[in-house]
Amino acid sequence: MHSAPRNILLLCAAAALKTNTVSDHIRAFRQYGQHKYTIVDSLAFEAIGADLDSYDCVILHYSIVISMENYIPASLRERLRRFKGVKVAFIQDEYRFVDRQNAALADLQVGVIFTVTNPDVTRKIYRDKYFQGVRFEHTLTGFVPEHLLSMKVPSYAERPRDVSYRARKTSPWLGSFAEEKWRIADRFAADAAQHNLVCDIDTSETSRVYGGSWIDFVASSKAVLGTESGVSFIDFTGDIQIQVERFCAENPDVPHEVVRQRFLGDDDGKIVIRVVSPRIFEAAALRTLMVLYEGDYSGAVKPWEHYVPLRRDHGNMAEVVSIIRDPSKAQAIIDRAFHEVALSPAWTFRQMVERFDSVVDDEAQRLGLARSAIPETLGPLELAISTHGLQWVARGQYLEEHVLPAYNGLVEGHQELGKHYQRLNEYYQGLVESYQSLAKDYQRLAGDHQRLVGNHQSLAQDNQSLAEHYQRLAQDLNLPIRHLAYARLRQTLGPVKRKLMLAFQQLKALRGEKMPSSDSLDQCTISRPTPPIISTM
Repeated sequence: MHSAPRNILLLCAAAALKTNTVSDHIRAFRQYGQHKYTIVDSLAFEAIGADLDSYDCVILHYSIVISMENYIPASLRERLRRFKGVKVAFIQDEYRFVDRQNAALADLQVGVIFTVTNPDVTRKIYRDKYFQGVRFEHTLTGFVPEHLLSMKVPSYAERPRDVSYRARKTSPWLGSFAEEKWRIADRFAADAAQHNLVCDIDTSETSRVYGGSWIDFVASSKAVLGTESGVSFIDFTGDIQIQVERFCAENPDVPHEVVRQRFLGDDDGKIVIRVVSPRIFEAAALRTLMVLYEGDYSGAVKPWEHYVPLRRDHGNMAEVVSIIRDPSKAQAIIDRAFHEVALSPAWTFRQMVERFDSVVDDEAQRLGLARSAIPETLGPLELAISTHGLQWVARGQYLEEHVLPAYNGLVEGHQELGKHYQRLNEYYQGLVESYQSLAKDYQRLAGDHQRLVGNHQSLAQDNQSLAEHYQRLAQDLNLPIRHLAYARLRQTLGPVKRKLMLAFQQLKALRGEKMPSSDSLDQCTISRPTPPIISTM
């Protein structure tokens, strides 16, 4: 037992409280801690004018990016440098801007780091000489939300959906392992249609679910999908992330595999972070069946005991579906997960906070710190304002009850604007695609027009050639039109002449007269006219 509680300041980003795992993590300190915790937004601390030296320990929560001034102002950063108490950082995204993050940790002289990296890769990420003297404590990204354990949830048969899932499509720079989070969604949704499963699976940004709506979403599903959290590429400088995201924005149709090979090469998979996701504990607490890719999951769950394993090639899909459709088999797995995981003290926020309190006591004793005194009337969320001689007030509680809701309202408004922007962007993309389609049609029409012009020119040349050929033919024959007409008339009158001769002979025979000779009949022929000269111009 400790003789007196220590005073601990937790600096966080209030905007992140809308995410259940973040708010549960922050609130756990004051709910289960033996010390006195003051929780403040890092941007509000300076405005309140609190005395940093009134605290024995400062926690830099993972909801703030310690390397960025828009999370920790320069004035607060300077005060943190001079702070002589225990300085602890909870870090989660330990795969991007690593060099910048590590430089900030060293600059602030952070002595204890609670990391979610696997023990075998921790020193590969925190590789600078400074970290040889830093104490590392391995933790998780989330724990069992104990308030869910007593929540009344629908029975397995009452849940309307067979399988539900939400995920965000990750950028290729995070490596192939990170892509499992959304590839399981795409593949399972395609397979589920063949088995007539009722699913609600989506990876679009507009489908994200937060807060109480997320809890209801999980509790109304018979099963949820899941994978281990993590990455398989560490971007130490941050340059790869920038290059990849720029390339993908300019070339959205290039497959992720091609992008990874181009920018990550053989470095993809050299350092892998793979840990259990907080969603595992939420599902276990809400008595929802878990269908997961096989993995270690930080030792929290085991296949067939606590979850239904799904092979990465989805080759055992039929077996998975058979479990989902067998309430007795599914319920047996659900019950084991609830009793052996959700109810286990090993995976609770209480255990995490107790471990943290112990680490703070050890470090404070090592540093020889005396306990700071804050008036006994103050609660865990109360802040002291002493710079101007003001009385101690419950400013932290005021911030949480009044300022933060308004701030969260602004955040929600910003998110709504983001959704509108997303829709406008999708509309713009549609216009771009339509324009590209019209451009292709125009190119085809231009090609057809060019071919028609060519055909017209070819026909004109053929016509000119025929005219020239006709002119040569007329010159070679030299047959005037009237001459040709006379020849045709003569051919026509020949039979007429023969009929006249026959009629004339018959008439003379009746009269007894002598028949005229054919020469006399020739005198009745039409004289040939002189043919005119026909111009061929």
